[in-house]
Amino acid sequence: VLRPGGRVQIADIVVADLPSEACRAKPRLWAECIVGATTEADYLRMFTAAGFTGVERLGELDYFAASSSSSTRGTAAGFGAHSMVMRARKPADPDPA
Repeated sequence: VLRPGGRVQIADIVVADLPSEACRAKPRLWAECIVGATTEADYLRMFTAAGFTGVERLGELDYFAASSSSSTRGTAAGFGAHSMVMRARKPADPDPA
């Protein structure tokens, strides 16, 4: 729930390459947040399609670089997975009456 004119800022995992159907059957990729992720462009497009304005990407973080698992780091790198920070605004109510 966001009031009219309110802002949202989110950090979430995105990927450069969407996982294949075969990858979607691998529980490890679900656990590593790869399979449930989408691309940056699609993520931002979803907010625009939902009616938000000022949708913008603020930055990114290599979230997986700090993982103690070399397998997780390698998997993330293979899909171009990282954390993207974005923000958007819910349009102001045009008729507040």
